[in-house]
Amino acid sequence: MYKQIQHTITAGEAAGTADIIIELGFVPDRMVIRNQTNDYSFEWNGNLAADEYYQFLADGTQTFEDTGADTFTVIDGSDKTSNLTSSFGMIIAGAIANLSDAEEVLDIYVYREDGV
Repeated sequence: MYKQIQHTITAGEAAGTADIIIELGFVPDRMVIRNQTNDYSFEWNGNLAADEYYQFLADGTQTFEDTGADTFTVIDGSDKTSNLTSSFGMIIAGAIANLSDAEEVLDIYVYREDGV
């Protein structure tokens, strides 16, 4: 499965007081976020912990980030606290470095590889 979403960062998300909540209807295995405004990319996959991700900057720098705090949280259907209608999706912490300016536009690509 694959889904592409475009999201504009709100003032609350920029301030780190709000998370980006993405309703998908499925539990993702991989997520790629591209910040159109400054050409940064971020990647998370199911083999990483919730506080880990890869960051790719416009100058070609690639880093592995381990924030020590949940950055990407999978919503697997058992989480009813996020007020999602489908209860399947992803929460991206609002205070990720380089994703923190209001009005920046994100392209979010989400994948789920269904086993055979």
